[in-house]
Amino acid sequence: MTQYSYSRVSLFEDCPYHFKLRYIDKLREVPDYTANNPLIIGHALHKGIESGVGAGVKDYYDSFPVIDDRQVEEAMKLEILIPKVTDFLSNAFTGFRFIHEYKIDKPEYVGYVDLIAIAPDNTCMVIDFKYSNNVKNYMDSGQLHIYQHYLEQDGFNVQKLAYLFVPKTNLKIAKSEELYHYRKRLVNEVKKKNPKLVPITYDEMQVIYFLNKIKEIESTTEYPKNVSGHCFSCTAIEAKKKGRWTVLTPPDYLDAIQNVNGEIEMILPTSERRDIAKVTKRVFWLYGAPFSGKTYFANKFPNPLMLNTDGNIRFVDAPYISISDKTEVNGRITNKTLAWDIFKDTISELEKKDNDFKTIIVDLDGAVKAIEASKKAGVKHFVMVSTYDSNREAFDSVPELKPYTIAKHYADEHLRNSGLFHTIVHPGLLENGPGTGNVDIAEHFDGGGSVPREDVASVIVDVLENEKFQGGEFQVISGSEPISDALENYYKNHQ
Repeated sequence: MTQYSYSRVSLFEDCPYHFKLRYIDKLREVPDYTANNPLIIGHALHKGIESGVGAGVKDYYDSFPVIDDRQVEEAMKLEILIPKVTDFLSNAFTGFRFIHEYKIDKPEYVGYVDLIAIAPDNTCMVIDFKYSNNVKNYMDSGQLHIYQHYLEQDGFNVQKLAYLFVPKTNLKIAKSEELYHYRKRLVNEVKKKNPKLVPITYDEMQVIYFLNKIKEIESTTEYPKNVSGHCFSCTAIEAKKKGRWTVLTPPDYLDAIQNVNGEIEMILPTSERRDIAKVTKRVFWLYGAPFSGKTYFANKFPNPLMLNTDGNIRFVDAPYISISDKTEVNGRITNKTLAWDIFKDTISELEKKDNDFKTIIVDLDGAVKAIEASKKAGVKHFVMVSTYDSNREAFDSVPELKPYTIAKHYADEHLRNSGLFHTIVHPGLLENGPGTGNVDIAEHFDGGGSVPREDVASVIVDVLENEKFQGGEFQVISGSEPISDALENYYKNHQ
């Protein structure tokens, strides 16, 4: 089971979305090196209370890659405040034994208690340090109650709980003020401040609520944003989106691409190598001459479904779906469904996993068989409508079309080496709208393009009917030349 800290559960309460980013997606945040970072100051304060003011100031300075005036001023505050806290503890707890940074380590919980003050009669007061002036904000916190619950399991006789508030001093340097005078004013102000011990009464309901919240986290599947309205990160992002000034800043992630408002556009993959031994689903490409046994071999795979493109299912007994253009006539209305749409709909249904199929077989050999049949029939001119770019380099250019591109690559290669006189047409992205009658044709365009299906059909008709436009291969996209002129100009330059 995951170990939960109080801060981890609190983040889930405030914003399940940012909880997921930090603890499930494990996104790393760019370190915050602002001088008044509460985590850095809090750690240095604890270190100084336990090990002396010198150790605390060193811990603070060691937390920064570069030291500027603002860091020096925060260290000056620590040099005054740490002795104040240690003097307060010595006077308030005479005869007590102190345990600093006690670790609570349970299967479901982990936490560090700032201070356990043990009286001569072995009763204890549990103290949590807060570098803050906002006493009221912590009165409803469950942190100390949870400490008592687990410390009692470890054998401590906890009788009292308290927060020790170490006051903040927020003074800004005036525009015309010299640094020396500002720091003198700052020191005088800090010297006026004193620690304040605020006792609280143990509430078992805080512990029950905390443990129930852990159960909720363990079972949750949805992570909405800012459910409490108190998420600093979400508040900062919303302020930026609306153009409002705010002192809050959204997290800056190392493992994500973010927009100017701090919203995540994309989470980057980790650099961890995949364990290929864990891959249980395999993809096989079987290539061979027509009727060499590829489909028959695939038929032996477990629980197969064949997505058949050429009608050749005579020698296999697997269930199949025909992937071909489908025409339905309803009175005067003719509806045509393209093979590609049937293929996509079939894949969508299979992805729902409401079936027992373990093997999906896609027979992409229809074009090759058509070429072989044309050779036997003595066809004099074979026109192939290919994909826009069927070269190997284009296999990964459109991931969802990769199987289609690979099939077209091998079909085109087979046609080029078949001995048949042929023309290969490479249309751009096919559109369903009406044709314009104007296209551009080239051996290869530097960029992409689209073209209505109607215009592609017109190109094929001209290629079939006019011997001047036959032979070789070309790309065609919507353009500025009438189709016949575009073909005429292309073949003039490619004799």
